[in-house]
Amino acid sequence: MELIKFIEMYEKMFDLKEKRHEIEKEQGYCTRDWNKMTNEILKLYVEINDLKMKCKKKDNEISISKEVILECAHKLPNHKGKCKNLHGHSYKVVLTFKAEPDKETGMVMDFSDVPTKLLEEKYDHQYLNNFMENPTAENFIIEIHRFLKKKGYSPNIIEVWETAKCKAFKTFMENE
Repeated sequence: MELIKFIEMYEKMFDLKEKRHEIEKEQGYCTRDWNKMTNEILKLYVEINDLKMKCKKKDNEISISKEVILECAHKLPNHKGKCKNLHGHSYKVVLTFKAEPDKETGMVMDFSDVPTKLLEEKYDHQYLNNFMENPTAENFIIEIHRFLKKKGYSPNIIEVWETAKCKAFKTFMENE
């Protein structure tokens, strides 16, 4: 929504073209100064149109998600409560991918291609402290993201449910 307001604000700047002569007379701008301002505005206009195209493309994007259950043990060395002791969780990890559906298949990604098997192979029935110094749900998200990036996957959202009622999640930008 903020991007739309930003675009509208800059589009209003183009109304200045119509007021060029009025401004020159009232403010005493010379033609050279006005031309410099106009060139800067035109550069912004090109950037705005690029942003509009990106926004339109994102309007066609759809998200798909797949979850996996990982049985893991850990202890939180910096925790003051009972989680400092060795214990385990049945983590539910949800991977979400967002893209425009393929024109031929109609799919963002085949659900069988969502890399939940990779997560099972690496983390299921493992001691998470072997992968991270402080394996909180938040740090587990970062660990999963790094691992999947190395394997060529870039989920847009990763959720880690530590219990049925408690989760951490992160939305990743395209370049992360």
